[in-house]
Formats: sequence, structure tokens, C-alpha cells
Amino acid sequence: MFNLSALRQRSTKMLVSTSAVFSFCFYAQDVNQSYLQSMEQMTRDIYLLPRAEDKHFFKISDDEVLLLLRPLYGICNAEDYWAATMTAHITQDLGLAPTRGHPALYVKDGAAGADGLLGTYVDDTILGSNDDFQVLTEATLSLFDGKPLM
Repeated sequence: MFNLSALRQRSTKMLVSTSAVFSFCFYAQDVNQSYLQSMEQMTRDIYLLPRAEDKHFFKISDDEVLLLLRPLYGICNAEDYWAATMTAHITQDLGLAPTRGHPALYVKDGAAGADGLLGTYVDDTILGSNDDFQVLTEATLSLFDGKPLM
């Protein structure tokens, strides 16, 4: 589908070296429990049967099950839901365009050239940016629960 999880080694090297050439600040960010922050609804029903000793935590009887509302780690296509959410944020909210050679590497064009680069690896992003782009990416910090930029 989106294949956000596979930021290639050469794309990482390009992001780091381009950031150095343009004197961009270089940052990394990790989104906490990203799959639970997916905006897309599950396309199929998934039911969970808790262990007998755990049912009291959910206040359900022996003949009831739980309906999963958001993708969880371990569900085979959970990453696709997060990829759709993150791709929409990067392209629509931040205005970045994916590079032709690699869909997990994005660039933000500015008046005098590139304002910044962003690479994604599942729920981690690395970015090289000028000050204007860094301010723009603060939208990511306010939209998703994540660790501060490092």
C-alpha cells in the first residue's frame, strides 16, 4: 500500500548529507503508540476473546467478546492504517511531496530551494530543516502524541 516502514539506507544518507550541505538542523521524532492514533476506521471487524483471568478487567461475562476499534500492534495490517494517517498529514497538512525514487522520503520546496526533508520509518521520522520548516513541523507534535524532537 504505502510502504512507509522502509526508509532505505541510501535515502537516510541523502537526508543526512543534504541537511549538512544546506546547514539544516537535523531532528528525529518518535510517535507514541502510533497505531492507536490512526485516523482510519478498521475495514473489518476483529473480535478479541480475553483470557478468563482477565475478563474482570473489561467487565464482560463469559459469553461476551471485545470488538477492536483501532488497529493494535500485532494485527497484520495495522501498519497500513498508520501509513495512511501519516501520509495524509505529511502531504496535506505539512505540504511535502514524496520523492520519485522513494515514497518514504519527502521534500518541502521553498522560495529559495528546499526548506526541509523528512523521512519516515513506521512511527519514527527524521528531518532536516531550516527554521521555517521546523515551525511547520510543530503541527506534527500537536496532532500526534509523540516524544519531543531530538
